[in-house]
Amino acid sequence: IPFALSFLRNILSGEFESCGCGMPVQWLNLAIISFAAYACLSGADYATTAAKALAVYIGLATTQFRFAPEAALETWGIDLKDRSPVAIFEAKCLGQLGIINAVLIGALISNVDAYKSLGYSGIPALICLALMKISGDFEKIGFEVAKIYPWMALVAVSLIPLLF
Repeated sequence: IPFALSFLRNILSGEFESCGCGMPVQWLNLAIISFAAYACLSGADYATTAAKALAVYIGLATTQFRFAPEAALETWGIDLKDRSPVAIFEAKCLGQLGIINAVLIGALISNVDAYKSLGYSGIPALICLALMKISGDFEKIGFEVAKIYPWMALVAVSLIPLLF
């Protein structure tokens, strides 16, 4: 529900449009997320399938943001003039969060223990942070790289439930 409400707010307030986002895609996102939320909240027979499909959709859509951010921004309607290094970095962060959420949703809906689900979602989180560090993404936007190490340590700690 929070995702659906956030999308609806951003659509109605003009936030997405002011950022240059393609509005048909945003309405499609809202419809997909709302459908899955309705299925889960109503206890529909297809709720598990809808949640799994949502996890796959989120994973696929955001993987493009993480690994091909410029193409993703173009796909989602962001003009070339608005694709600054910060916009590219933000797209990668959005992709990273989406992948983490997709893994978490997928694990939870597959009846994986909640703690292990969090651990599994920490794997792509740690990999993405490491890739950002290795690729120099942080330096490109002027971020102090030393500040990322505590975050990497916190994410690494989230993997502990996988040991048990």
